[in-house]
Amino acid sequence: MSDANKSPQMPAVLMQPQEWELVDAILRKHIPEHSVWAYGSRSRGARARGESVKRFSDLDLAVDGPKLNAEQRYGLEEDFDECALPYKVSVSKMVMMDDGFRKRIERDLVLVRGKGATTDCTDKHGQGQILNSDLR
Repeated sequence: MSDANKSPQMPAVLMQPQEWELVDAILRKHIPEHSVWAYGSRSRGARARGESVKRFSDLDLAVDGPKLNAEQRYGLEEDFDECALPYKVSVSKMVMMDDGFRKRIERDLVLVRGKGATTDCTDKHGQGQILNSDLR
């Protein structure tokens, strides 16, 4: 099994182990060569600051890596929409985040998939799209 297909250890993100298995399987299926970061209320920062997270709070993910093609974008949307997660998943491209927003979330970023990713959001791969999936 290649490194891209190995399921990594569950990240420090507020979710149940079976929910992580679903999320990881979808990410491995559609974007195995991309790095993916969690941010927002489910990320490690929420726990460190003692904030409460509602059971149905969104899972916010930021994708870093090569440009997503239409098949990858729609595959992510469809699979997150049809999976058994009890909350929505919002997926955005890192390079499309404005500097102010990125600076606000930077301290909460938790790498959930990939290695050697960058958080500098420079457009190194010709990325010019954003994918926002507010899904079940």
